[in-house]
Amino acid sequence: MDDQDIAFDSQASTIRRGVPSPDSREAAQDTGPLDKDKFFSKFVNDEGRVDMGHLLPNMAAHYVSTARNSSDTIGDPTSLPAEMTICSLCSGSGCGELTFSAGAEAVSNEYMIPLGVDVSFMCEKEKWKQRFILENLIKADSSTCLYDDVVKLGNLSKDEQPEEPAHMCVRHKGPCDPRKKNIFLLKSGFSCKGNSRSNMKFAEYRMSMKNKDFNNSSVATFYGTCGVIHCVQPQVFVLENVDSIGDEHTPDTNLQQVMQTLGQIREGMYSVKVFHTLSSDFFVPQSRTRVVKFMCWILSSHLVGSESYSDSY
Repeated sequence: MDDQDIAFDSQASTIRRGVPSPDSREAAQDTGPLDKDKFFSKFVNDEGRVDMGHLLPNMAAHYVSTARNSSDTIGDPTSLPAEMTICSLCSGSGCGELTFSAGAEAVSNEYMIPLGVDVSFMCEKEKWKQRFILENLIKADSSTCLYDDVVKLGNLSKDEQPEEPAHMCVRHKGPCDPRKKNIFLLKSGFSCKGNSRSNMKFAEYRMSMKNKDFNNSSVATFYGTCGVIHCVQPQVFVLENVDSIGDEHTPDTNLQQVMQTLGQIREGMYSVKVFHTLSSDFFVPQSRTRVVKFMCWILSSHLVGSESYSDSY
């Protein structure tokens, strides 16, 4: 692994505030239609490797600048907290944290407001991904926790006391209670295996959320995520899965059950909306409309969410 692979690690827990970088200024100058091939090629080195440390901030700067100069808006960014505490479940290799930090930096630069990001905790079961997170994403001087199982962590909401606390931290090698954190945003990419058309049991699993079939990893990680949301009570959470999870308006589908369950957390504490996105619109080297995003925020919050939906499926 060379420097090109980890160029963004210094941005993982704390980002610069209010001072536009030369790269972000360059990306923000043109808010018209983007030539993606030309834009992307600027961040590929001679070995054909992508410099994510420069690509992500420039992508974010372009989209934020475009949104500000169009009718699309996500509300008033000055209402955001100066330090946004975030966390993730099913964290993978930490791309969510990197992308959110890049987006926050872009908003900070575009609107010239102080906006920082602190990563409170991450959760990832795969050992090799845990090693990558510990070595490259979590800063040595931070207090960021790393948990190893979202299903176990979701049991925090239950009364029984297991032999090993659900909140055992891999990094600190002991119990670290996430309920003591003041979380602004929680992100979870809960398992898509049971919802994928590539799964040979896809037809069988179409109503597995309603049946609470915990042998299906999609079901287990989703309800684990709900347990964490119930305990941590973030102001905002974002979940994602494949589009084959179903139709939110069709009775008993996995997506409808997901929507109902999210809407019932703490007696309807959150407002829940679904957004369908096309992966190729976000510099992903594929053209699949496979990602569904669930954007949810506390009903009493001052935050404003977009009311627009994509027609792409």
